[in-house]
Amino acid sequence: MEDLVGKTIDSYRIESVIGRGGMGIVYKATDVALDKEVVLKMIDPRLVQDKTFLKRFLTEPKLQAKLESPYIVQVYAFRQTQQGLFIVMEYVDGGTLSQMIKEKGPLPVAQALSIFRKILLAIDTAHQAGIIHRDIKPRNVLISRKGDVKVTDFGLAKLQRATEATVTMTAAGTLNYMPPEQIRGLVHVDHRSDIYSLGMTLYEMLAGRVPFPKDATEYMVLKMIMEEPLPPPTEFNPAIPQALSDIVMKALEKEPDRRYQSIPEMMEALEEFEKSFTGELMSDYTSPTEKETEFLPPVVKGLESETPKPPPPPPPSSPSRRWWIGAFVLLLFAGAAGYWFVGRRPSPPPPPDTAVLTLTSVPEGATVYRDGQAIGRTPLHQATIPAGEYTLEVRKSGFLPWKQEKVRFDSGSHRTLRAVLKPIETWGALAISSDPPGGEVWIDNRRAGQTPLRLDSLAPGTYRVEVRLKDYLPWRKEVQVSPDAPARITARLQRRKPPLPEAQTGTLSLTIVPEGRIYVDGRLQGRKSVQLSVPAGTHQVTFEHPQYGKATVPVEVQPDRVTPLTYYFEAYLSIVTLDENGEPLWATLVLNGEDTGEIAARDRYPLGVGTYRISVKRVGYEVLNEEEVIQVNPGPEKKEYNLTFRLRKR
Repeated sequence: MEDLVGKTIDSYRIESVIGRGGMGIVYKATDVALDKEVVLKMIDPRLVQDKTFLKRFLTEPKLQAKLESPYIVQVYAFRQTQQGLFIVMEYVDGGTLSQMIKEKGPLPVAQALSIFRKILLAIDTAHQAGIIHRDIKPRNVLISRKGDVKVTDFGLAKLQRATEATVTMTAAGTLNYMPPEQIRGLVHVDHRSDIYSLGMTLYEMLAGRVPFPKDATEYMVLKMIMEEPLPPPTEFNPAIPQALSDIVMKALEKEPDRRYQSIPEMMEALEEFEKSFTGELMSDYTSPTEKETEFLPPVVKGLESETPKPPPPPPPSSPSRRWWIGAFVLLLFAGAAGYWFVGRRPSPPPPPDTAVLTLTSVPEGATVYRDGQAIGRTPLHQATIPAGEYTLEVRKSGFLPWKQEKVRFDSGSHRTLRAVLKPIETWGALAISSDPPGGEVWIDNRRAGQTPLRLDSLAPGTYRVEVRLKDYLPWRKEVQVSPDAPARITARLQRRKPPLPEAQTGTLSLTIVPEGRIYVDGRLQGRKSVQLSVPAGTHQVTFEHPQYGKATVPVEVQPDRVTPLTYYFEAYLSIVTLDENGEPLWATLVLNGEDTGEIAARDRYPLGVGTYRISVKRVGYEVLNEEEVIQVNPGPEKKEYNLTFRLRKR
């Protein structure tokens, strides 16, 4: 790459080289239009041809530009020029937290917490935007000469809704701060992975070192992270209060469900600890506003392979200064970043007009949010914010939130506000997990989120919890929430049985002659006729007559078809009587030897079940035929008997 020092590229004048490396060069530059110092992070032109690299290179500026926080390094622009691609970023006059720890060793408790609180606010801003940093460590925290804290290096960050697999180790130093689930390469690494890395960062600030032996191999470090209990920071610095050590170790739990579940929860734990601070603990640290902070020369991550340009010598008036000489910034060049340029863009516009906010609260120590993003804690003195209209909110554990909407800040104005927080009942907490995870949680018939889920602001009482997941039966339980300890429940979901195939049916159309009773599979269905929808298959149909007995018939019903059946307990008799010449002649019916007195005719005469002797009779005539014998049996067939008798006059 050509030497660009002294040249002006796209309205940026290159002043000096901060560092060089395999990825390219980091320059200190001046925005000519604004007369403002910036940093240009220029990529090696050879890497531009690598589409995979360019896609990953998009991550850092795009995600970091989404975040608006005084504790996150700002991204101003992305440029494509004839000299190559570069990111324009905020210039921080300072060095890294890692260098501070190496120079000073374990930090005093008050100083460590003062710095760490701002790191928490920065990461909380990212989490609220749905972004996981995934590479939190002291080397990625900048501290200016004035004591400002800035988190940088979002090169490995990802949106929580993204589906890409977790990126594993990219630099040797990253492993020490990586949680077990990130090492395992789980896709669903969430914000609690950042909490682990924050815990390890605070560990190093307090102990002056990480818990791994200095000569440990990568395998030994992996084994300690994944399987072995980590030594508490008090083992290396007995001066650390036990309560603070416990907070660190909870953040370093191997199982995410056992860590703090959110940044606000960890901040509350630290806040409770700070209430117990003694004057002696506080006296070991003088804030940067009372004493000018000393600094060490910066090291640019990813560019250590070549010697950076040496800083200018310290002024004669400050021979004892051991930290920073000159002004440098930590920028990620080894991480993955991305390219989102669409045509040439003009120089970044001047910053918006600003206003000043002073906000105090009763009690103090509350978190201040502007449009949902944390900007500090009360008392907040003369905070510079862009002019505009905002929603301000003040929150503190144990108190109702204070909120004002559409608060107007005109350019150059200074508004002073006071929030009086009203105490509330002690909240209870409820942690809900499910097996398998991802269940939809409903509390008192209101959707609360997905498992794993922790709710920290529930009024004490009984709640009806329901967990729903596709293809699983709903899980329900009443849970008692109290302020004494978090209630923890696990919903073990049972998979639904596959639905049975829809039963196929047919229709039975049944009639009994003469009237009696009709039973289907043992159940009375009617007395004369019935039409009934039944499952396809064989059914037992019983026809019963009070005089002629009963009969049971198996009937096969076909799907979607009507199966008719009539069962007869009688037959029908029709008689013709003729004289010897074949002419019709009336006569009476003789049944079983008895004259019925009824005229024998062609009309059907019903005969019930039984045996019958049939003949005819007429006075003055003799019957030329013999008696006819008829046997009537019950059955599904209709039977008719047609008889003819001839008579001759005596």
